[in-house]
Amino acid sequence: QYGVKNLLGEYRCKCLFSKAWVLREAVLTKIDMLLRSQFDADNAMETPQSNESLREFYSRTAEYWTSKAVNDWKNHEKEAEEVGESSGANYALSEKEIKKRAFGLCEIRYNELLPMLQRLNELDLQQRSLEDSRSHVKSSSKRRA
Repeated sequence: QYGVKNLLGEYRCKCLFSKAWVLREAVLTKIDMLLRSQFDADNAMETPQSNESLREFYSRTAEYWTSKAVNDWKNHEKEAEEVGESSGANYALSEKEIKKRAFGLCEIRYNELLPMLQRLNELDLQQRSLEDSRSHVKSSSKRRA
């Protein structure tokens, strides 16, 4: 609980461990929002979907990463020319090199977001179990009445 207290603050920590379902759900929603904003996770092209593998993520977003790799290369070449480090030859990336760079960018982003995505999946499971147990409590109380 102390690690959670340091991360969320005392009030949110109390809410998370509260018996009131509404407070728990509010804190879980806030945690989700904080994590998403911290990692700019609202951009669908730069964010893996829940339980999406690296391969699936790249397959879905390959065009985006390819474009990003080409633009990064062009910017690098411009900077090199400005500094005077250009090779002089108009070197162009092969299709294989572009794909390799694109996959590399995708892999970096995927690994950067993986811990956050795992945490969001855990929070989602917790919230679902809270909702299930709350609906179970409601249904059992209706049967008693």
